Amino acid sequence: MDKIREFIHLKHFKEVCNFFPDGEIEVFEKPDFIVHTQDNLLGIEHTEIFQPGPTDGTSLQAQDSLGQKVVSKANGLYLKDHSQPLLVQVLFNHKTKLGRKDVDRLAERVVHLVITTPIEPGTPITRKRNRENSEYFPNEIVMLHIYAHPNGKENKWRSSSAGWIPEITPEYLQEIINQKEKKLDNYKSKCSEMWLLIVADDLRIPSSVDLTVLALAHQYSTRFNRIFFFWNSTRRYHELQRKIVIQKA
Repeated sequence: MDKIREFIHLKHFKEVCNFFPDGEIEVFEKPDFIVHTQDNLLGIEHTEIFQPGPTDGTSLQAQDSLGQKVVSKANGLYLKDHSQPLLVQVLFNHKTKLGRKDVDRLAERVVHLVITTPIEPGTPITRKRNRENSEYFPNEIVMLHIYAHPNGKENKWRSSSAGWIPEITPEYLQEIINQKEKKLDNYKSKCSEMWLLIVADDLRIPSSVDLTVLALAHQYSTRFNRIFFFWNSTRRYHELQRKIVIQKA
């Protein structure tokens, strides 16, 4: 995980957490951050949560990564022969699964769709897959949004997924907490208090999650002093209830 990204998450959490302690924040590694408060050292471990899925390459984070590769390659192919900067968004169909073998084919199809579209600067254009264009409009893509900025300077291509927002169960959260518990003894040797910050960075589809009612009310087995679930895009958080685990001597 990029430390800059982690620090941005922590900064956003601090902005809305009215009891976040004052003190210098040290970017660390084990744990991820140490807050030097007036009285002690507070350790904060960061982890990002993703929509649960299988490990065979069909999880949403894996599919999102492949979608990004398709669009990045399409952008490169387009720029080889065309100079007009474009803003292009490719919306992928979550009901079809992308594979590595699909990247080149879909990138070429995206370029074909873009260059065969009449584009007028300042006018947004949407192309959708339908029965009439199904022979050359791939099933893996739902639609394209194309826009040429009037200033003619901005070129940015990106992908997104048409997905749903699943609710995270207590069991799934407990698994994440358990993974972080493994290094807690090492963390506590440096810090008098340890927090766990679980982040749903829901600006991207694979990180768009919500908690079930049971997950909100559940008591989690943990030796962390406090655990927070933080939705980054909406700047809201929920402190998870803990069932304190006493370590055996």
